[in-house]
Amino acid sequence: MSDNLNEPNESFIAYLVSQIYDGIKTKSTLEKFSPIIKKGFNQFITERVNEKLSAALNTSVETKAIVESEELPDATPNDGIITTPEELEAFTVFKVASKDFIDPSRLYYRDTKSYFGILIDDNNRKWVFRFYQKATKNLIEIRDAGTFEIDTPIDIALYQDKIKKAIENHK
Repeated sequence: MSDNLNEPNESFIAYLVSQIYDGIKTKSTLEKFSPIIKKGFNQFITERVNEKLSAALNTSVETKAIVESEELPDATPNDGIITTPEELEAFTVFKVASKDFIDPSRLYYRDTKSYFGILIDDNNRKWVFRFYQKATKNLIEIRDAGTFEIDTPIDIALYQDKIKKAIENHK
């Protein structure tokens, strides 16, 4: 598994491409997707490690503060927002599906209690996509296109034409 994360083999890339790309999977197509897949995995792993490190550092800082002065209340608010692996997968699939329309480095995500949003240029007014995780179903909202039910985050790629219009309208 770690070998596929560092240097994905052709069959692994072909499998991932088949999940998000409907065209013919030629060698050149797989070569185009290879760096995107590698970068996506690296970004996903980096984000997960950063979350774990941040959580660990916050815990140790809170523990130290409590030991130094027990009468001080906990200053860290518990907002109840947890970014799930499915939300991060949705972000990665969205970035891959929109790579032909916008530079992926311009896309940012924000997690709220009610939805997981994707923004252009980290600007709340330029939201283009929202992912809702309900107990029984997953919904996506594409700005100016409507709300759609999906089974898994990979299904986001099926809405590439609507994603393109949303991005073009709000760049």
